Parts: sequence; structure tokens; C-alpha cells
Amino acid sequence: MTNSDNQKYFIPMEVTKETIKDFNLDRSQVVPAKIGNKVVSAIMVPATKEQYEAFMQPLWAEMRRDERSRRCTVSDGKGKLKRCELDCKSCEKMKDGAPLSLESFFEETELEFEDPDANQCEAILTAMLFEDLLEKLRQQAPDLASIFEMLYDGKSQYAIAELIGKPQTTINYMIKRMRMILQQHVGHEDLGV
Repeated sequence: MTNSDNQKYFIPMEVTKETIKDFNLDRSQVVPAKIGNKVVSAIMVPATKEQYEAFMQPLWAEMRRDERSRRCTVSDGKGKLKRCELDCKSCEKMKDGAPLSLESFFEETELEFEDPDANQCEAILTAMLFEDLLEKLRQQAPDLASIFEMLYDGKSQYAIAELIGKPQTTINYMIKRMRMILQQHVGHEDLGV
């Protein structure tokens, strides 16, 4: 009989405070145990080698999947990607352990954060300009104001033509008239002309 034949196997069974109280379990038998990828309070239940392996195999597979998912993908030198096989603990780009800083990520990729206040300010200015231009059209060419609103809402010339029952060439002409009126009110750069 070898030493491995005499080996005892234990399966960790997760317990909570309620479980310990309800089943009157001995608190001294509760130990921290790793089940899958989390550490829990557990009691160790004796098992046969077959029971132990049957219980642990899915957990081991989960741990391997998690380990692979944390590894970086690198070029295999043939135009495809593979999982990095280097030691993650010594890697600057490791995904587990010391977290990557956003600052180093943006330095490496030369990306920049967008300023949400600037976007909000731009949206407010755009809305104010739209209202100003719409008012100008209502005063000088009321028939064009509704078309301007529809264009601002993202409708195509074809959709506008269908909505108001006019040919698309007429809508195109009306947009040119609208642009001429609005150019007198603002600079060319504001209209993208």
C-alpha cells in the first residue's frame, strides 16, 4: 500500500452563521476554504478519492478559466493572438494583483478623457444657437422653420418631403433658402458652409 492510498480526502462545504446555528455545528470545525474562485467559511466533509475528484473537477476548471481570462493576449508571431505564458507577477500589464492605473493606460495608448463639462457646455450652446436660428426663421420665413426643426431632429430630406407632401427637390430648394437667411444671421463657420 502506497502513501497516496492512505491519503484522506475532504470536500469543503460552505456554511453561514445561520447554517452553523440551525444545524448546531461545532464552530471550531469551521475553517476558511477556497471553493472555486472565492474564499468562504466551510466545514471539511470526509470523502473518497472519487467523490473528491468529482466535486473538485468543475471547480478546478473554473479556476483555470479564471486564470486564463486574467492573462494578456499577445501576438504568436504568425498574425494571430495567444495567451501570454510569462509570469504575471513580474509583468507591468498584469490584470490581477497590482491593478493597472488609468494614467499609464492613457499614456501608452495616447487617449484622453473627454471633459463631461465641456460636452454639456457645448450641448447648451448648440441648443441656444438652434433656438436663436429658429426664432430668426419664424420671423423671416415661417414656412422654413418647421423644416429647420425636422433637420435638427435628424430627419432626412426624403423623410421631410414625405411628411409635408412636397417633392424632395422642393425641400432641397427650401433648405438652400433657409441657409441663405441663416448665413445673414451668423458667420459661415457656425453653419459649416
